[in-house]
Amino acid sequence: MAPLKKTIYSLSHLQEVTNAANRRYLDFLSQLSETSTGIKKIEKISQPVIANDRTYRGFNMFSTDDLALFRVMLRDELAISGLRNAWIRRVLPGRSGAQVSRMLKRLYLHGMLKKIGHTYETFAKVS
Repeated sequence: MAPLKKTIYSLSHLQEVTNAANRRYLDFLSQLSETSTGIKKIEKISQPVIANDRTYRGFNMFSTDDLALFRVMLRDELAISGLRNAWIRRVLPGRSGAQVSRMLKRLYLHGMLKKIGHTYETFAKVS
């Protein structure tokens, strides 16, 4: 292994190296046959949660509303500032503040968000 120079002329070599690394990683992933942990996590977030004598429904992966919410959570802007009600209303027009608050509460209770200050931070690990 030799260090790769960081110039514009070495981009083709860098492309070869990164493509080879990606191929090896995809080959590794294709050999994995254990899917039970992912299935358990999907089953967990699809189940209702009870908090303070109130039931909060689970997430439906085939629902367009739930998928839109997950797409919002995957946006790059959240890495810096976290989820805020007003920001989600700008990204998902047609939602009221109360509707977005209920969405955030559901995500929080299912373990997908963590409350930090006045924002919700995405929490990658669903326990």
